[in-house]
Amino acid sequence: MPGPTIDQAFITKFNRDVHLAYQVTEAKFRHLVRQDADVTGDRVRFQKLGTMTVGSKARNGDISIQNPEHTWVEVILLDRYGAVLIDQLDLTKLNIAVREGYIYNMSAAFARETDTQILAAMTAGATENVNSGFSGNLTRNLVLEARAILDNNDVQNNAVAAAVTPQMWAHLMTIPEFANEQYVGYDGQPWKMQGPPMKFWNRANWFVSTLLPGNGTASARGYMWDRRSVGHAIGQEVSITWDWENLKKAWSGAGSMSMNAVVIDAAGLVELRADDTAALPTP
Repeated sequence: MPGPTIDQAFITKFNRDVHLAYQVTEAKFRHLVRQDADVTGDRVRFQKLGTMTVGSKARNGDISIQNPEHTWVEVILLDRYGAVLIDQLDLTKLNIAVREGYIYNMSAAFARETDTQILAAMTAGATENVNSGFSGNLTRNLVLEARAILDNNDVQNNAVAAAVTPQMWAHLMTIPEFANEQYVGYDGQPWKMQGPPMKFWNRANWFVSTLLPGNGTASARGYMWDRRSVGHAIGQEVSITWDWENLKKAWSGAGSMSMNAVVIDAAGLVELRADDTAALPTP
């Protein structure tokens, strides 16, 4: 009777790295808006000063006194938490390095929450839009109309960003002026280097986000905005710690943050409405 083959005694080796599900891992929007990172208390007010005009005066006459409107918008900070508990014996049995992966996952979750708060503020505060009926996806004329709205509102800052869904981006790439590098400039501003990869076109920095409201549906929303028009308040930056819980004989990973956002000036924000289910134009 033949004995057992030796390969039955082999130990299977598992790779020690854990593949993480594809996900947004860094906040894309927080560097593209006005920030107050030194908030004490549970709320902050972003100040807004109206425009001034100049004029002539008669010889020896008085100069007209200006009284620009001075207003503010207030935002209440939102506290967010996340935690995970991993039993030490489970780690021994798994023989894989998962703690770093869990921290990475938690960081990604806080990054998504940060962008979600900013997008929620944009959705609630937007008063200007193009393609109000969500008829078809983005076209050249709709994009030009959005930029014209900002221009008519005297938004001349070159720090204008535009976030679109993956499907909106696909439709934009069918526009020669958007896709062809001969029409696209490069704007290497330092504040952009902290954010997502962008394409500079029509005096706006374009990028893709899957977190936009209605992404992939018949009522998708993108945004074009001046970075000063939206405020992001930070009471506590994302903080993640990994500690040993002796009574539980486990590792505990816990994180928290305190932030929120608000639209400061709706004149600097345009909502790009589109049907993300619309087919791409035939070449």
